[in-house]
Amino acid sequence: MKIRAYFLFTLILIMVTACIDEFWPDLSDFENLLVVDGVLTSAPGPYYVRLSMTSDVEDPGYIPLTGCTVTIEDDAGSSELLTETEAGTYATAAEGIRGIVGRQYRILIYTPVGRTYSSPYQKLLAPVGIDSVYTEVAYHKTSDLYHDLAGLQFYVDTDRSETDTNYYLWQMEETYMFYSDFFIDYLYIDYFEQFNNRDSVHTCWRTQNVYEIFTASTLNLSDPILVKFPLHYVDTETRRLQVRYSLLVHQFTIDADAYSFYDQVKNLMTDEGTLYTKQPYQITGNVTNTDDPREPVLGYFLVGSVDAKRIFVKRPLGVPFYFEVCELNTDMLSLYSQPSNTWPIYVTTNAQGNRGYAAKPCFDCTLNGGVLEKPDFWQ
Repeated sequence: MKIRAYFLFTLILIMVTACIDEFWPDLSDFENLLVVDGVLTSAPGPYYVRLSMTSDVEDPGYIPLTGCTVTIEDDAGSSELLTETEAGTYATAAEGIRGIVGRQYRILIYTPVGRTYSSPYQKLLAPVGIDSVYTEVAYHKTSDLYHDLAGLQFYVDTDRSETDTNYYLWQMEETYMFYSDFFIDYLYIDYFEQFNNRDSVHTCWRTQNVYEIFTASTLNLSDPILVKFPLHYVDTETRRLQVRYSLLVHQFTIDADAYSFYDQVKNLMTDEGTLYTKQPYQITGNVTNTDDPREPVLGYFLVGSVDAKRIFVKRPLGVPFYFEVCELNTDMLSLYSQPSNTWPIYVTTNAQGNRGYAAKPCFDCTLNGGVLEKPDFWQ
């Protein structure tokens, strides 16, 4: 299963403690460091490992590390050499090595400059299933808006575990259906041309990762089960809940070390402090340079069992929406003065029978990040 959160690990460079002093970090020590983002689970492969290098803070960007030799091996003598499928991305074969509960796994990395990195063996724990994922309408107070933030709060209930203490990590992928504001009735190209497929770019779907980290533990709970654990919150400031929304939830059962790492990353992302209110410290991942353990290596190679569940929700009734809506310009004289390099100009007919025009993204949903093809899983 793919994890597309490698950019999160660039944030690991600056972490927080409780000291309230002005702090100017020396970021030169965090340039050209290896970043590892990989996973092996109990689900079928292929599995992916992404390798990159940290960039200059004044010129940030994703720098893939190419030409590496990457191997995943278990404690039973099985191993697989990964293939570089694109720059910096290394993958197992679809029918290659697969995580088996009870076995231990590690990663070995050899870089083109002769450095060797590895993670310790990690045991693949038995998965704890997802009982249900559901939503409730929720309003959040905020000082930044002239109204309360309205939306849907997602929750998860886990199955009851057979062991007392479990550690969880949730990662999610959202898909939503949305509309453009107007249908295309005409194309203006110095004259009006009838557009017959007026709804051809009106309806889109968009799929993207939820770049939030959610962790939890049943440590110190009398009953090893989580009920109504809050996950993703989707507000009505965007079009995500405009028509229909789907959330795919992956629940990882991980060990205590992985939980500690991701919990610290989560705390970084949710902390409201800044560089000038709290001093940083560095989170340690589980990949090290075998010849120089003092070399900082960012990121994590995750071994964890996984369960997944998808939920669909309709547009919530009675909830106010605040996403920006295009305004139609019905001054057709201004249309005639538009330069030819803006042609074709999309034109529609409003409820009063008047023609009007607006920017292309108001008509074409693909210009707002959507695709026209309905996903195979869509209900």
